[in-house]
Amino acid sequence: MPGGFAGASSRVVAEAKFTPEVLAKVFGPNGCTAEGSGPFTMDRLKMTGRWGTWVCGYGARWRYTYVWPADHRYLVALQIKMVRAEDEAVWEHMLSSLTLHGHW
Repeated sequence: MPGGFAGASSRVVAEAKFTPEVLAKVFGPNGCTAEGSGPFTMDRLKMTGRWGTWVCGYGARWRYTYVWPADHRYLVALQIKMVRAEDEAVWEHMLSSLTLHGHW
């Protein structure tokens, strides 16, 4: 079943000392293999971090992007489980429409 996740937290930076690089190394779906990763820039929100893809034996792919602003006050995590080719468009929509409200 496809699905997406979006989250933002200052606590994981302040208390757990997470960075986009740490998240990319620590979190991943069970039974999946990393297919690729690299630096990521979200120009619209002036954020940088990491992107990656996992391929799973049950026919699914997971994509992630972990980013933070230049002052590193908080992290934003985006993930999606893709099971159909059409899910790629959903991922692109998540990236292009993300907005942040509040104080992180």
